[in-house]
Amino acid sequence: MSSLQHILDRCREARPSGEGWQTNCPAHDDNVASLSIAEGDDGRVLLHCHAGCSTESICEAVEITVADLFPDSVKSATSTVSTSAKPAEPRENVRFRRQDRQPRVFAAPEQAVEVLSRSVGMPAVAAWSYHSADGSEVLRVMRFEADRQKTFRPIARVDGGWKIGDPAGELPLYRLPELADDGPVFVAEGEKAAEAVRSPVRYGHDSRRTGSQAENEEGRLSAECNEKRPRARTRGRQIWTILDLNQ
Repeated sequence: MSSLQHILDRCREARPSGEGWQTNCPAHDDNVASLSIAEGDDGRVLLHCHAGCSTESICEAVEITVADLFPDSVKSATSTVSTSAKPAEPRENVRFRRQDRQPRVFAAPEQAVEVLSRSVGMPAVAAWSYHSADGSEVLRVMRFEADRQKTFRPIARVDGGWKIGDPAGELPLYRLPELADDGPVFVAEGEKAAEAVRSPVRYGHDSRRTGSQAENEEGRLSAECNEKRPRARTRGRQIWTILDLNQ
């Protein structure tokens, strides 16, 4: 089996992209397909993690060496050059370290967004912030869009900065600090729809009435209340579901 096929077999999420493949990077906690895989003109396997993982760490994660990325013809030409000064590590140790791997932490959210933008190949066009009950920002949902294509990716606050992905534990309700102690709660399809209900302008008669009701009755809004979101703030309250009329 070739090294390229070995890597593709280990990266089950790999999908064709251009002249190569795109997949989740096995060297870090990745859910945004940060790893690009391709084959060079001389047959070598090309690996590039847009989140910054080294080629060595990627190879280690899939249990090959950097030398395995090169075809035999290239290996023969460079056989006098040692690729490593230390003996090979038992594979069980490699697997253990992969389970204990920590996500990359960015000092500023803009750095995480820049990496995501390169990974998905589209610029960020919108962002929605999620906050804890005390008002601290814990999550941003980013929208990337170009050429009528769009995708959404989360970044979360962690100790020391920001990471790509969801925060640990339950996801907060959208605009959680605004939830009143009583009154109705409005649940929309997503953040953009939630903001439309909060701003009853040019969205049609029904949306204007719903938005007005939210103001008059001191109701507040949440987006996408699913199994990962806490129910304490909504228990015993009137829930209004705003249907999506895209169809």
